[in-house]
Amino acid sequence: MSELDALKERLAKLESQVNRSRRLTAFSAILGALAIAGLLYQWSNPGDSKQASKLAQKLQAESFTLVDPAGKVRGQWAMTDKGPGLMLADDKGIERVRLGVIAEGPYVGLQDSEGRLRVVMDATKPDDPSVSVLDEQGMIRGRMVVNAAGSFLSLKDTKGKTRFGQGVTREGGGLTLLDEEGKERLRLKASTSAWSASGLTASGTRRFT
Repeated sequence: MSELDALKERLAKLESQVNRSRRLTAFSAILGALAIAGLLYQWSNPGDSKQASKLAQKLQAESFTLVDPAGKVRGQWAMTDKGPGLMLADDKGIERVRLGVIAEGPYVGLQDSEGRLRVVMDATKPDDPSVSVLDEQGMIRGRMVVNAAGSFLSLKDTKGKTRFGQGVTREGGGLTLLDEEGKERLRLKASTSAWSASGLTASGTRRFT
């Protein structure tokens, strides 16, 4: 499975949560009205504030919906069998933020004004914590990963080919540049004891070290 497919699969899980939350909107509205009634009762009856406080603490629901003054849905918070999820939308009703916690771990998805996924941050298994940046076509163009070996950054071109790689491990740091065919053309390494630089031609011939 590619990186993009894996990210889409994670976000699809939150999408199912959001769809279910829409079916529970009416139920959430009733519970919200009860909560407001409890608060009003507390304000009008200060002597019974303890009872009203207990009522508010026991308020529970599987979904809450946030609407603006015009009645447009701007956010939904839902709990499903896959875990809790939250969706936030802009004034046009386009989803801009999606986050949740599933069995594999937490993740956050950020979308642009057209609803296109542009940034994904996750700490899900079996992958290590990572941040991915996507272009308007949905292709991953940059990714940073941190794991037990070290921290790593990769940048890709419009065709999805890795063109730049950088990493830092216990032994030191390194940088690699690749051509449009994915062939290594330049490598730099540095450690506490030494450093090196090497360049290769398109045919793989080493030009300098």
